[in-house]
Amino acid sequence: MVGSDINGYTARFHELARLVPQMVTPESQHVNRYIQGLDPEIKAHVTSSQPATIQGAMNMANRLTTDGIKDGIFKKKENVGNKKRSNDQNKNRGRDDRNKRQRTGNNFAMTTLDQGQGQRQYAGQHLRCAKCNFHHSGNCLVCRRCKQVGHFTRYCTSKVVNKRPRPTCYECGDPNHFRRNCPRMNQATTA
Repeated sequence: MVGSDINGYTARFHELARLVPQMVTPESQHVNRYIQGLDPEIKAHVTSSQPATIQGAMNMANRLTTDGIKDGIFKKKENVGNKKRSNDQNKNRGRDDRNKRQRTGNNFAMTTLDQGQGQRQYAGQHLRCAKCNFHHSGNCLVCRRCKQVGHFTRYCTSKVVNKRPRPTCYECGDPNHFRRNCPRMNQATTA
């Protein structure tokens, strides 16, 4: 299909289908062949609607093409007899239009809402724990900050009372000195 000439494309497609009927014998193949020749702007929309018959595909393509003409995605096909031919070289002034970016429309797939489409189902092998509502085996994970079950440390909302504990002696646990100055350690080495 070239531009917005959907009627010309449809007529030519039916003409070729009559010439080579084995290419379009099952109805599904007939529909797929028709869709493959459509303009890329509307091909995705027609494919996503999954038409069952060739008539449904043609109706969808006609509707999308007329909408595309209204929105300015496609240019309306001009008749060859009405086309003005101008040899005016000042019109382009040496510019080459081949390197210009083409306008592209937003391609959105047409979808239907299914039940539960918003949430994905759990596909793992573990059952949901009744205590913490997580899927796991073994013991529940415990928050390191508040020591409660049901959330992780990074999601804990409890206040941090003592973020950095006071340094203590590793030998006796007294916070007033370090291990190298521990009186118990010094007593053990001198005796």
